[in-house]
Amino acid sequence: MVVPSWTAFAAISAVCLDLRGLQANGPGPLLATYVTRPTCRSELLRQAGLFGTRPCRVYLGTEIRPLEEDEEVTLSNGCVITFVQDDTLPDFSTDLQYRTLSCSFTGVLAFVEPTLIPPEMPQYVVFLDLRQVASSIKFLVLGQPFIPRADLPNLIKQKPPPGWFLRVSGGRMRRHRLDFRHGATLVFGFEYSLDSDQPSEHFSPTTEASDEDSEEEHRSDDQDTTTAPADSEGEHLFPALAPGAMGRGHPNSI
Repeated sequence: MVVPSWTAFAAISAVCLDLRGLQANGPGPLLATYVTRPTCRSELLRQAGLFGTRPCRVYLGTEIRPLEEDEEVTLSNGCVITFVQDDTLPDFSTDLQYRTLSCSFTGVLAFVEPTLIPPEMPQYVVFLDLRQVASSIKFLVLGQPFIPRADLPNLIKQKPPPGWFLRVSGGRMRRHRLDFRHGATLVFGFEYSLDSDQPSEHFSPTTEASDEDSEEEHRSDDQDTTTAPADSEGEHLFPALAPGAMGRGHPNSI
């Protein structure tokens, strides 16, 4: 449940009303509403449209004790209030947290608030979607908004078989690095090439680099006299390299 920040200053809470266990002929609705802080059983019944209509029990979260008639409680944003018939108990197997226990992988988003980072210590977060290369979703926290080109194949444990290449989707490819925006996601995958004469590195640009970008890259690599593909955005292919350690930053599972 996404709650606006102003609710913290208005003495109200946004809660979820679970009415699925009230109807005998089928599941009831799920509602979101605002209640005062503190609140009580009568207000919750009014918000659910059940005040004086039928006897029922009200449970807060995963509490096994129903809410008493004259009891006042202070609810947090996102709290689930379950309404059941007077002769039944809530079914906690329908709880989302209970359902996620059976998942083989549960993703948790990592947030970095830029205003909390000291200006003299810049940090950049990039997410790595490695599910297509037999891994999971990870992230890197780096001191620069790019990943060295030679380090990209070392971010995965599973190396591509002969004839296959590592494909990275996202970011902007330079001569020696892959630039990314803070909070961006790079998707890794393997792609088979039918062309046996294909060079060891191949690029599939989706947007040609502007002259300004090329001049900026030339200034940053003024000591490099070797030829290199043009800067490109989108998907990039890389050959299989031997495993090695990252120069700066390490992938972290989410």
